[in-house]
Amino acid sequence: MSLSLIPSPIAVIDVETTGLFPFRHDRVVEVAAVVVRADGRIEHEFVSLVNPARDIGPSSIHGLTSEDLLYAPRFEEIAALLLNALRGTVAIAAHNVRFDRQFLVSEFSRLEIICPSVRPIERAMREPRMDPQSTVFPAQPCRP
Repeated sequence: MSLSLIPSPIAVIDVETTGLFPFRHDRVVEVAAVVVRADGRIEHEFVSLVNPARDIGPSSIHGLTSEDLLYAPRFEEIAALLLNALRGTVAIAAHNVRFDRQFLVSEFSRLEIICPSVRPIERAMREPRMDPQSTVFPAQPCRP
């Protein structure tokens, strides 16, 4: 499916985390969302470091240090801004959309907020048959 066939706008998201277990103890340490129309025009962007209020996990994975996050806002302080950035999007895309979405669902659920329900689109760059420069985004099921 080409990008032009996907209803727009879509939010391309990325999260960096303290680890791999969103529904246990791991937290988001950085979140980014770029809202894009089908013609490729960027509507708006949202990027924030997030203080996880715990150890930051392996810096070698996300490249952040404790000093980077010490004065960053906590997720509850940016949640409304992130929701506003995602408002009106019909799909989310990510390199690993299931992972990123699970972390967002977990962070929002800690605040008793239901994560916006939008169609997941995963950039299947891990598949050797996919050209990384392609605009093909195979749909993947998203199961929290």
